[in-house]
Amino acid sequence: MTGDLTTLSTREMHRLQVVLRIADRRLTQTAGAQILGISDRQMRRICRRFAQEGAAGLESKRRGRSNRRLPVELRKEALALVRARYADFGPTLAQEKLLEQHDIRVATETLRQWMIDDGIWLTRRQRNKRVQQPRHRRDCYGELVQIDGSDHHWFEERGPRRVPLVYVDDATGKLMSLRMCESESAFSYFHATRSYLQRHGKPVAFYSDKTGVFRVNAKRPKAGDGFTQFGRAMSELNIDVICANTPAAKGRVERAHQTLQDRLVKELRLREISTMDEANRYLPEFMEDYNRRFARVARNEYEDGGVSIRFRGVALAARPFHKDGCVTQASIVENKLLSGALEPGKVYVTVVDRARDFHFYHYRGSLTTPPFTETVEWMIAKEVQQASPEQVWRINQIEGDNARHVQPLYGCAVDE
Repeated sequence: MTGDLTTLSTREMHRLQVVLRIADRRLTQTAGAQILGISDRQMRRICRRFAQEGAAGLESKRRGRSNRRLPVELRKEALALVRARYADFGPTLAQEKLLEQHDIRVATETLRQWMIDDGIWLTRRQRNKRVQQPRHRRDCYGELVQIDGSDHHWFEERGPRRVPLVYVDDATGKLMSLRMCESESAFSYFHATRSYLQRHGKPVAFYSDKTGVFRVNAKRPKAGDGFTQFGRAMSELNIDVICANTPAAKGRVERAHQTLQDRLVKELRLREISTMDEANRYLPEFMEDYNRRFARVARNEYEDGGVSIRFRGVALAARPFHKDGCVTQASIVENKLLSGALEPGKVYVTVVDRARDFHFYHYRGSLTTPPFTETVEWMIAKEVQQASPEQVWRINQIEGDNARHVQPLYGCAVDE
């Protein structure tokens, strides 16, 4: 008997039990042959192999052999040709070239397995995954909202394909809006965005893909200002539209699509919903359940104008500070050079110094009339200046009527 591990089938294990009884003289060979349904001569041969080799003698000698196995020489020849001439070919194309150029007939899956065993071809699991730069969640709820549509058989065979427009908050992963539409068009986004704004107010920015609704994809447009209708509307509302370069960049909404294509399809099936109107009436209930299960708390929470910074559920002592003195990772990446990101800070310091030297009040505000520009540097003389009617007329010819009414500070820091 050998000390190697022996693998026996169920039938061979049954034979081993009978042979052991015969070896212990508890059973005759004739009785054992009757139990196994074989001849006496075959039973004697089995007992003789067991005496010489032990349990390994009962293992089938045909195990591991195949009458359809291709010759080893053919495998060596095919792999040698693949290495020499088709090393960067996939198994399917390599099989076609082996047949056309060298008259070597081998199945595609057989060649694929040969190439994998030889290290020429890698399976999907073995291939190196593309490394994506991580993008952290935004700090505040409603700061950035990812939007996208997903064309899918939401009603299965009960209805036609439809496209739900999904709005996901980047900070919390919460479903902000979900609306079933016939297609992913500008009008559909207008209706969905209007509903979103009426319910949640304005976000700082929408994060989308590069579809034609959000971006002019023509390299050299013959006319226009470079804005789509949706982009122009968002610009009027002072909402930025950021177009992602890859689907992975807007991973929050992409993962939401996967969850919806699993859960929402089954919920619609259980409720026998097969039309777009019925689905839109049910979606608020689904969104509430989805957010209860999957939404998370934002890192910074705003309540009644205050800032709450939490770590492991505990509020930390903090105070607001002016963001203009900070350089964020996004600023450095956008400008590629740190000097470009620091330039606004230099301008800000210069303006403040001049305001102090020439006795001006200085603060950062915005325009309350079109184009509603943000972060406008206002400098107001501390002493009232006298001007003649002719001077006022000339200024109006250049600037127009740009007088401002007295307004509250709204938290603006005024430098004297």
